[in-house]
Amino acid sequence: MKNTLFKLFCAAFLLTTMAYLMDGDPKPPRMAVRFAEFAAVLAILYLIISVLWFSSGFLLRKLRRA
Repeated sequence: MKNTLFKLFCAAFLLTTMAYLMDGDPKPPRMAVRFAEFAAVLAILYLIISVLWFSSGFLLRKLRRA
């Protein structure tokens, strides 16, 4: 379980980093705002990826048993 969560976190981190680097908007002048924005996007992506991953695994297990 820990390994799965870590892999999902790494995937969210890579997607967030790529999105942040490709973002064309002007960067805010304060570093605290940049870090807060990065952390918020990382948390949202991690939540979305985790929900999709674990719900699909749950559905696949239920379908195999039926």
